[in-house]
Amino acid sequence: MGKGDRNDTIRLQSMRAALDRATLTEALNLIEAWNFKLAEGSTPQFSPTIGCAINAGMPWLRLHCPGCQQTTDLDLRRIVRPRDYPITALKLTCEAMCRGLKGLSENGRV
Repeated sequence: MGKGDRNDTIRLQSMRAALDRATLTEALNLIEAWNFKLAEGSTPQFSPTIGCAINAGMPWLRLHCPGCQQTTDLDLRRIVRPRDYPITALKLTCEAMCRGLKGLSENGRV
């Protein structure tokens, strides 16, 4: 152990906390912008990732099926995909509600 190990550890923890706050703020801003675009009826030119939604504290995806007009919620923490996988790339179908006649990936909202 060197002389400055404790100070280096404290400095490193402080830098990690600042990075975590910045990541959280950026993720939250991205999710809110995506939800705003969907709410106004336009198609966003970007898609947040699964990890972004989880980091923003919004791990639930609300899906609406245009075929049967049913709405359901999906927990993104249970999706078996990498955290950097875009939400719009998920191939979500309404099998339980209308036997998969319509896709849901365009109408999802976190």
